[in-house]
Amino acid sequence: MQFWCQQTLQKVIRDKGLNALDDELISLDYPRSPEEVTVAGRVMDSMRQQCVPQIVRAWYDIVSAYQSSDPEMCCAVLETMRRYISLIGIGLIAKDVFMPLLFELILVKGSSDQPRGAVAGCVLAVASKRMDPQSKLSLLKSLQISRVFALVGKDTDSELLSRIAALLIGYAVEALECYKRLNSEEAKQSAFNLLDEVLPSVFYVTQNCETETTFSIVHFFGDYVFTLKDLVPLSEKHARHLSQNLELLTRSPPDVTQLFIRNTLGSAVTSSSDRNIEEVEAALSILYAFGKPLGEGALRSGSGHLSELVPMLLATKFPCHSNRLVVLAYLDTLSRFPNSFRRTHSISPCFLQLP
Repeated sequence: MQFWCQQTLQKVIRDKGLNALDDELISLDYPRSPEEVTVAGRVMDSMRQQCVPQIVRAWYDIVSAYQSSDPEMCCAVLETMRRYISLIGIGLIAKDVFMPLLFELILVKGSSDQPRGAVAGCVLAVASKRMDPQSKLSLLKSLQISRVFALVGKDTDSELLSRIAALLIGYAVEALECYKRLNSEEAKQSAFNLLDEVLPSVFYVTQNCETETTFSIVHFFGDYVFTLKDLVPLSEKHARHLSQNLELLTRSPPDVTQLFIRNTLGSAVTSSSDRNIEEVEAALSILYAFGKPLGEGALRSGSGHLSELVPMLLATKFPCHSNRLVVLAYLDTLSRFPNSFRRTHSISPCFLQLP
């Protein structure tokens, strides 16, 4: 039976059967009608009951048998496996047999880079699996992600490095989300420790390689900045991380960064009560850091979202904020754009009342 399943799956992989099933019926990456979603659910329920464990076992057998002799076959299996990880029981993959095999493939030097990149995609799919935060924390710990840190370097193939970068960034996003959703202080600290462990590598790959997750990176950095407000006063390490976050935000593609800052500032404006001092200060700090290298010239060009930011800032009630530090941060940020007052018709009455 096992031999038959392995042979059958080899044919299915070569014919792209499972991939086609995912494309045509299951994947939510494509628009689906409610009826199609219902049918997809029934298909996956039947697969879980009848053949998913056998398919996973065949994946393992094929990758084990062909990891050296047929890298193309291994890569095809791993890419298919990545598609289905979110749909099957995580225990079938994240166990003492399969995960060691995946890390063996990704860590062994001299093996083909293409399967190693496919493995990184599978591990990311495992880390991104939806589950309750306590179970997710246990899963993230079990991955021992520090094992791949050694692959983050100049001697790593650029395509593989890009897949490793996506893995590390995705892992960091999951660790931060865990921290936000957990209730116990001990568990939250454990999640933050995982985040502290991976951040230096995230900073490195963000600065040194191209990725397809630019917006996710910018969103993550902003999310991390806001999370640090829970740790005030900051340790030296977290102050350093904050500085690196803000610096990297200004290095992201301008259109992505400007949209992020606009949304961040908008959120701060709608929640600018005395209870949200840190959120307002963070929004102002990000805008200040972004305006530092760009200056008035970029604003004058009127391109992107930047042309909206200063008029938006001038119309806020930040000058009336009861916290003196917020007012000072507001004025300091405006000083980046000294000529902007000529082009705006919406200035907050609070600003006019400043001494």
